[in-house]
Amino acid sequence: MKVRKTFLTAMIILSLNFAAICMKTGGTALAAPDQTDRNERSCLMMEKIIDYLVNVRNQKLEVATKVSLPFKRHDDIRIELENWIENQEFTKDNPLTIEGYTAEMIFTLAPFLDGVGVYNMMVALRECPERAKRMIAAGFPRK
Repeated sequence: MKVRKTFLTAMIILSLNFAAICMKTGGTALAAPDQTDRNERSCLMMEKIIDYLVNVRNQKLEVATKVSLPFKRHDDIRIELENWIENQEFTKDNPLTIEGYTAEMIFTLAPFLDGVGVYNMMVALRECPERAKRMIAAGFPRK
């Protein structure tokens, strides 16, 4: 447990450092010239999600940065989440489907989740499909 806490603490610190570098340098710090555009896009693509978490959900920057990390690995999920943040509704035309579920289907099954929670479940369905399906089948157990 102590190793896991240390790892999580290190990940939060790395995330905060990345966010700080992005804010201070426009995403270009420590980047090779050919990676500058990629790093700028990386910072900008997370900005909307972090802004929502901090300003709407009143989360601390450290928490918001950690919560937003899974969306950095999945552009398609991130894009749908950003659309949800802008419009407060799920994609209707050709929605992303993972393991047979769309975001709207997950919300119907778990109306206590907001868009971030729903799209986190989409990430879970992609990364750990069997575990995520067990959670869905159990009715999204909460602590």
